[in-house]
Amino acid sequence: MDQLAVASEARAAHVRPEPADRDRQVHGRIGLAIRNRRRALGLSLRDLAQSCGISLQQIQKYEVGISNISAAQLWKLAHALGAPIEHFFEPVEPIRLG
Repeated sequence: MDQLAVASEARAAHVRPEPADRDRQVHGRIGLAIRNRRRALGLSLRDLAQSCGISLQQIQKYEVGISNISAAQLWKLAHALGAPIEHFFEPVEPIRLG
């Protein structure tokens, strides 16, 4: 096996996620943090939507990580949820509902 083949094999073993995959992971983590905070406060999607002026459907898309959230929308949600914006960037664990 020549050096080029060995180097190629070594790179393949340490594959980094594609940028789009990393973006989805970040949006998914932020969405999970939003959902966890909302549930911890006992708020429904409708309650949160009314308090921050974002549609229920859009919040649902943020929570499942299928829609990108802007800084302005995250600020509105953070304010409505009584949390600093950095709260949504901390590692999160899903809530286990009994």
